[in-house]
Amino acid sequence: MQQPLQPAFQPPQPDCLVWYAGDPCDVLIQQYHQATELSQRKEWQASVIVPLQKQIDDQQRIIKSLQVQIAAQTNAVLQSEAHTGAIFSGIGAGLGAALAFIVALACFRRLARKSPIMKQEQDEAAPSTQLNGTSLAASKAAVATCDSESEQHVYSAYHP
Repeated sequence: MQQPLQPAFQPPQPDCLVWYAGDPCDVLIQQYHQATELSQRKEWQASVIVPLQKQIDDQQRIIKSLQVQIAAQTNAVLQSEAHTGAIFSGIGAGLGAALAFIVALACFRRLARKSPIMKQEQDEAAPSTQLNGTSLAASKAAVATCDSESEQHVYSAYHP
């Protein structure tokens, strides 16, 4: 903060009589008036500048405190966003792993059904699906034949 300006040295008012322009007494009176005017101007500037400088200093202090507050709030928001992002990343990774596990399990089951070992096991289990010495496929074919014959009898009975 600036110190208030001290009043400049003022020479004493000359008490001589001016006889012509430019004589030594006239020069002393002009210097006195210039010094008085300069002193008054400096006092006026000091009376105006000191309160304004105080106001500027107060506002700079307020600005600095607000900058610190904004920085703290910004850090808090960034930490919160980072935490939220980490949570969502964790959830995404968990869901991705679960989906990958399900896909792997489905692919494994599909491959297992098509493998020659599974076909061999199905062929070995096929005799248990036979009815009275006929295979399941033969039984289905016989049922289809019977159904078509009965439909023909029913149709011919109603349509001569």
